[in-house]
Amino acid sequence: MGADLAGEALRTAALARWAWRSEIKHQVVNTDIDGLLTGALLHHEFDWPIIGFSDTAHSWIDSRVPTPLNLRETTWVDLDMCVPGSRSISQHVVSNTAAEAELVTAFAESVNANLLVGRHRLDRYTDKYPYGTFQWVAWLVGNDLGTSTGDAIASGLAWMPDGGAFSLSNFRSNCLDWAITKMQGSSLAPIASGDAATAVEHVRQAESYLRRKSGVLSGWSRTHQWSMPRGSVGGLAAPFAHAPVQALLDAITELYGWKPAVIPTRYKPFSALWQAGRQPPGWPHSANRREVVSVAVTSRNGWCWTENNPPL
Repeated sequence: MGADLAGEALRTAALARWAWRSEIKHQVVNTDIDGLLTGALLHHEFDWPIIGFSDTAHSWIDSRVPTPLNLRETTWVDLDMCVPGSRSISQHVVSNTAAEAELVTAFAESVNANLLVGRHRLDRYTDKYPYGTFQWVAWLVGNDLGTSTGDAIASGLAWMPDGGAFSLSNFRSNCLDWAITKMQGSSLAPIASGDAATAVEHVRQAESYLRRKSGVLSGWSRTHQWSMPRGSVGGLAAPFAHAPVQALLDAITELYGWKPAVIPTRYKPFSALWQAGRQPPGWPHSANRREVVSVAVTSRNGWCWTENNPPL
C-alpha cells in the first residue's frame, strides 16, 4: 500500500482487503450523519441489517442479538475498531507514523482510505483523505449517489459527511486530487472542480431537506453535520435515541429510492472506559476478543483507547 495508489489500482487494493464482505451478516454504525448515510447505503447494496450503533463512548446493540458478537460476521461502519479480527470500513487516520503502522495488526482487515494510501497522524493533513466514509464506500461499490443527475439535494448529501464541502475551499488541491484522480468517477466529481460555494450551498439544501422530511431539528452543527447527542446516566449509556435516527434513515432511503433501513427498537447498552496513553509499540495493549467494542481515537493529548465494560 502506498501514496501512489489511485484510480482502479486503489479500488482494486481496497476491494481485495474488503473480500470479507461476503461473510458479513450485519453492521454496527456510527451515530453521526456519516454513519447513517453509509449504513443506509450498505444495507441497500448488501442487505446488511443495522443491529447497533456506537459513538465510541457508548454502544447500543439489538437486544435480540447474542453477545459477544461474532467478529467474522459483523462490520463496523465509520468506526475504526482496534480489536484484532474486527472488520471495519472507515477513513480515519489510525496511526501516528508509517513505521508505527508496521507494528499494528489490529487494523489488518480495516478497509480504510488513509491506511491504504499510507497517511498517518503526523503527516501533513494537506494530503490525507478529506471526505467521509460515505463517499469512500459509494466509490468502492460504484454508486454515484445521484450526483450525475445534477440534483442539488443528492449532491449535498454526497458532500455532507465530515465537512468535505468546506475542505474544498481550504485544501482545494488535495480535495480535487481525491475527488477526481484518486477516486476516478466518484460521486464528488461532477461539481468538485467548480466553485466551492456551490458544494456548500448544496449541503445546506440537503440539511434543510433532512430537517423537513425527518422532523429532526436538533443535533445539527454550523457545518451541517448531525450527531446523536452523547450522554450517560450514572456512567452507563443513556437510552438510545431511536426516533430521530429512524426518521433520518427514512428520509435518506426515500430520497435515494433505497431499501428502507428499519433499525431495532430495543437495545442492550454498553459503556466504555477511556484509557489515556495506551499507544505503540504493541498497541492496542487491551485488544482481545472479550473487548469487542474497543476504539482508537486521537485528541490533542495523543491516543486514547476505549475498552468496553462490561464486555460486549
